[in-house]
Amino acid sequence: MIREQSKRQHVATPVHPLLRLQQSIGNRAVARLIQVKLQKKEVGSEYGEPPHKPTSQPQKGTKAELEFHSGLHFNSTFSGFNPTAEPEEGGYGILWWSVWNTGWTRAPEHTNRLTIYNAALCSGCRKQEDEISRHEIPGPSIVSGVEQGKSEYENAVVVGSFAAGRYEAFVELDVQNQVDEINEDNNWAFLVFSIKPGKDSESAFEGTVQRKGNARHGDVPVQAGRGDLIQR
Repeated sequence: MIREQSKRQHVATPVHPLLRLQQSIGNRAVARLIQVKLQKKEVGSEYGEPPHKPTSQPQKGTKAELEFHSGLHFNSTFSGFNPTAEPEEGGYGILWWSVWNTGWTRAPEHTNRLTIYNAALCSGCRKQEDEISRHEIPGPSIVSGVEQGKSEYENAVVVGSFAAGRYEAFVELDVQNQVDEINEDNNWAFLVFSIKPGKDSESAFEGTVQRKGNARHGDVPVQAGRGDLIQR
């Protein structure tokens, strides 16, 4: 009996891992470690699992968004991006730009406008008395970039003929507010350009143009061109 009792006394009692950790790093360190583990469990769930993903995705926007995909410029062709120089005095040119829908939903058919101004005295003023010609151009219905189908189109308008001078072309998208857009403040673009006198020009000075209802002797009229809609 005595031998059996002595053997039981020499058997080592199992020590809890936290007790060993407490003996090696101290009470405060163990307390901090336990607190950190509890905080991690609260972030996930009751059982310390990672958070679940939302069952429903956030609702997407319900509006379209017309934007210029290409800036306004003179183009050598009716279709495709092929920039060229402005026409010569007395000549015609093709003003070209492209539009795409960067919103969430389809944009319905709408109307764009191109206005040519005499900018000999002021670029950007766009006064009514300086208006030379105005063109209403139809814009087709286009899907958004997140949908299947055509989300972009081109507009091309023949303008001229021009007298020597300085001009401004101003384009406005959706002038009749037919498209409910995310941002209504980015629907315009402009181009200021100069037409140089030709070799055989008889213009007295650069900037002589034909204004509506105010013809003068020697002025070369700027005719209203046709608006051609090009879809790609």
